[in-house]
Amino acid sequence: MNTDIRLYNGLCDHPKTRRLVRALGEESFRCLLRLWMWAADNRHKGVLTGLEPEDLSHVAGWAGDPETWLAVMIDTGWLDAPSNAGSNAYSIHGWEEHQGYVFNRDKRVATAKKGAQARWAKRDNAGSNAGSNAPSPTPTPTPKGGVAAAWPEWAAAADTDEGDRMREVERDRPELFRRSLFYSKSREAFWEAVGQ
Repeated sequence: MNTDIRLYNGLCDHPKTRRLVRALGEESFRCLLRLWMWAADNRHKGVLTGLEPEDLSHVAGWAGDPETWLAVMIDTGWLDAPSNAGSNAYSIHGWEEHQGYVFNRDKRVATAKKGAQARWAKRDNAGSNAGSNAPSPTPTPTPKGGVAAAWPEWAAAADTDEGDRMREVERDRPELFRRSLFYSKSREAFWEAVGQ
């Protein structure tokens, strides 16, 4: 979604603006701006498809007669009438030229998606979790046969009451515990200091 549109510095004194204000008053200029902002969010190509004159005047905030407002908008050159017979697709005159950033939103979105996919593919193919917040759940590389094959006592401990069993393994078989996922030098230093 676009959050802004471009406005020409001389817009307020432009001859088309002066003709619009002379015909319908100052409120009509505000309605023109509202129509442009609505189009930037909802019809970014500037083609107002599917909108009847009542719909156009409503999104612009025009409280007067919709047909009169639309006729003046076309006569002053702010809107272009439908080009096909029977079509109600009015368009904003010069939209692509004056609102190029809004008009090319599809290209920007596609380019951004392509860039994001390339970044994710590069990250996924990096072969490590260096960019990840989560540590690897098993030692890298995983021992042949998995964790249970390398440390059967540890695997058995995980299947029982894990907390008590791991403390037993830590106390009775420190060499096995040091190879487990629960071991860290800081934990060992803590328990040595405490004197367990």
